[in-house]
Amino acid sequence: MMKSYYFLLALLILEACTSNDEKIVPQKYKYASLEIVKGDKQNGKTGAFLSDTIVLKTVAKTSALRLDHFVVKSKMIKGNGFISYSQEGPPANIFYSDLNGEFKVFWSAGCNQIDQSAIFYLYNTDSCSVNNINWGICSPIDSVTINATTHTPSGWNKSCGVNWVDRYDTRMRSHNNKTYVSNQGILYKASMADALSWEKVESAPSGIHDFGFTSNGTIYVLTEMEGLYSSNDLQTWTPVNNGILDRRYPVSLLVEDSVVYASFYFDGLYRFRPSTNFWRKLLINGQYSDRYQFPTRHPNGNLYVVDKWDNYWVSKNSGDTWTYIAIENKYANYETEDLKISSSGLIYIGSGDASLAILSPDTYTGDLHTYYQWNASSQDINNIIFIGNNVYYLVNYTPNPGIYTSANGWQKLDIGFDKTIRSFLPDANGKFILGCSDGIYYWKD
Repeated sequence: MMKSYYFLLALLILEACTSNDEKIVPQKYKYASLEIVKGDKQNGKTGAFLSDTIVLKTVAKTSALRLDHFVVKSKMIKGNGFISYSQEGPPANIFYSDLNGEFKVFWSAGCNQIDQSAIFYLYNTDSCSVNNINWGICSPIDSVTINATTHTPSGWNKSCGVNWVDRYDTRMRSHNNKTYVSNQGILYKASMADALSWEKVESAPSGIHDFGFTSNGTIYVLTEMEGLYSSNDLQTWTPVNNGILDRRYPVSLLVEDSVVYASFYFDGLYRFRPSTNFWRKLLINGQYSDRYQFPTRHPNGNLYVVDKWDNYWVSKNSGDTWTYIAIENKYANYETEDLKISSSGLIYIGSGDASLAILSPDTYTGDLHTYYQWNASSQDINNIIFIGNNVYYLVNYTPNPGIYTSANGWQKLDIGFDKTIRSFLPDANGKFILGCSDGIYYWKD
């Protein structure tokens, strides 16, 4: 009995001291194996969870081992999908067994190839901690590979690579026929012709709050704690912070060819001119540390911002001096959620009570579209976008939320999509990229 104990102990030590997490321990030292119970060789829809649960089971060679002390670590071999604990859950890579040694996991299929596969490595937490498993310090005891094939039907399909979208955290921008998304601090890119698959811009700074492009392709990213960076190729990034006193907690960003504006929660509004490589602090009404949102340029050259009290300000000299604008409360109801200016010069304000105001820049009066219907929820409008002569905007939290457009008599656009939309971007072909709580969706003909 003691010999068996010491032999088992030696095997556990051997596993813990091995340094390559993909090199299985030699067969003669294996004290357990991993078997496939079900879920192999399924066919599923790209971007969606496979219909059948994947079930794996640990088979131990001795009853002295506790089956619930085994874990598996997953790794995608082919395809950009992910493995999760549930069909509603986020990606994960470490999974724990039940008392019988079974693992039940769910596979969200990737979007970048038809034939896909994932490998699962078996470990024992008595010899190797979960942290060490994640760091690749231990070798696995055994492994199995699960294969799947996929197809992409016509209609709405869930994209791969971005698995969660928030209306306040996510930014969608298009440049040079490509679409970019920042989400949870990470920058992603996709082709405008195929938004079914997204990939991280690996070299980009972390903690991205917002970003924008100049016409020649220079990108500026505004980060949560480290200020701004610029890049001409999405590979090499240069910090652009000379003159900023407090880089923390950004509020807004406006990128133009010859000037960039950025606002910070504690440090107010700044203006940057690449020709001088310096950020100048801009004072509005003598205030140097207020929060300013929605910096927006009018075709006539005027610059607009909204302060934390929902006061509107305009500058006729790119920020050197500012003038307060008296806008009636009905046009900016409760709280401004978006401010955009069309190529014709009309000012569009999305605000509380699901209100959309369209104002003249001469009188700051105009039309008002309201969609409020009582449902015990705050309602608003944001995500205002201009495509050609059409205006698109997102009505939120009403009994009839969704994308509305001027082309449809300022009413909701029926796109045959039943999930709650948190963000959207129309492309030049009239298709929509939709951001939802579980990721990004795109229409395929």
